[in-house]
Amino acid sequence: MKAGAHSAWAPWEPGGAQYAAPMTQPMGSSAVTDSLVTAALAVTLSVRSRRGLVDDELRELYAALTACAADWASLDAIPRAAVNALVDLEPSLLASAELYDQSTRAVIIDTAIEIADLVHEAVAVPSHSSTPHARIERNLGRAVDARTDSEHRRATFTRWLGQRNRRQEDPSYRDEWYVAQCGRCGFWVGLTGGWGHDFGACSNARSPSDGMVRFEHDGCDAFSAEAEEGRSGPISPPQ
Repeated sequence: MKAGAHSAWAPWEPGGAQYAAPMTQPMGSSAVTDSLVTAALAVTLSVRSRRGLVDDELRELYAALTACAADWASLDAIPRAAVNALVDLEPSLLASAELYDQSTRAVIIDTAIEIADLVHEAVAVPSHSSTPHARIERNLGRAVDARTDSEHRRATFTRWLGQRNRRQEDPSYRDEWYVAQCGRCGFWVGLTGGWGHDFGACSNARSPSDGMVRFEHDGCDAFSAEAEEGRSGPISPPQ
């Protein structure tokens, strides 16, 4: 993927368009960011090249995410290089999982889900009761063992990913589709909980996916960036 495809946006929280403006505040340690970029690239390249998940590379990635969580805890925005690395990390793993047999695919999907959770913790806005660093360490400690619905979630991910209209692993995938994905559409309604990191419902009457759950990196020809102010939260039922 071209580095510039996502360079102008960093939607880590509702209203994330504000981060498209030039930054003047401190952006964290460049060494920490470089470690994250290197680790993320190593994991994705191994999976894409059919080497699978390499334990040492995963440990490096988890360590880099932990370091980033601590380094970014007091920041309002994160470095653009980190955004470019993180925004494609999970979808790249999920897309590459299609290259493997069923059992290996399941492990890659589980790992991609876990990494996505850790990424969201690393970039979370700090609260008074818990810092991103503390939360990510708790997540690393419990890992997949605490995911009681792991089998259901894995099966659902596999099933829903199989319904995509556009697949990033397809050589015919167009560059312009990267900025016209479901998650950026004005008619996107994100699911709640952990599912909302990856899936949402389409509310565009002109789309063939209207009323259906879609992967955030999917897309269709009915994409529209309008009504973005209302897409980040739940839609109220009719009165």
